[in-house]
Amino acid sequence: MTVDENIFEWDDDYNIGVEVVDNAHRQLFKIVSRIANIFKEGDFDKNKSTCIEAVKYLKSYAAKHFSEEEAYQLKIGYKGYKMHKQVHENMKNVVIPALEKEMEIKSYSKESIAYFLGVCAGWLTAHILIE
Repeated sequence: MTVDENIFEWDDDYNIGVEVVDNAHRQLFKIVSRIANIFKEGDFDKNKSTCIEAVKYLKSYAAKHFSEEEAYQLKIGYKGYKMHKQVHENMKNVVIPALEKEMEIKSYSKESIAYFLGVCAGWLTAHILIE
């Protein structure tokens, strides 16, 4: 199983024009890219604990970012705030924990990591461009 490296690259089209939000989105891409790099290394079992810690960091950073982004949306009176918050809550409380559990059940197999990476990259891209 392989992972498409280009899926984790930041594209300037993802910029929304709010520096603090754009910087946080870039950081989320970097974290997912770091997990992908661990995945690509030859001795994956040796790097399993690093992958586990990177996933924990992704969860923590995403929660922090969601909170900051929601505070910004409230500050500017963003009309889509409630829906946007629900999307964040679903990712934070449902999607990421389910993906993490799947990786644990499958002993952080390459397939489970690849699936995790694909979902995260797809979600980030769609969320930034659509939401």
